[in-house]
Amino acid sequence: MIKEPIDLKMIAKKVQDCEYKTLEDMDRDVSLMMSNAKTFNEPKSLIYKVSRKMMRLNVRNLDIFSRFLGGI
Repeated sequence: MIKEPIDLKMIAKKVQDCEYKTLEDMDRDVSLMMSNAKTFNEPKSLIYKVSRKMMRLNVRNLDIFSRFLGGI
């Protein structure tokens, strides 16, 4: 069972409503969404595999964004 459901539509609304104060706040929701996808889907499913790959990419992208924003 998913205890904290979240999807891209909810994340996009939070972005539009300026609810995220930091990149880490948004990263938490994106990571939660991918973790939920892995919890809900079988390891051999495409959604599980894509979620796992996105989690790895998300960590790298957050680091890149943080360095870029820190330089401003």
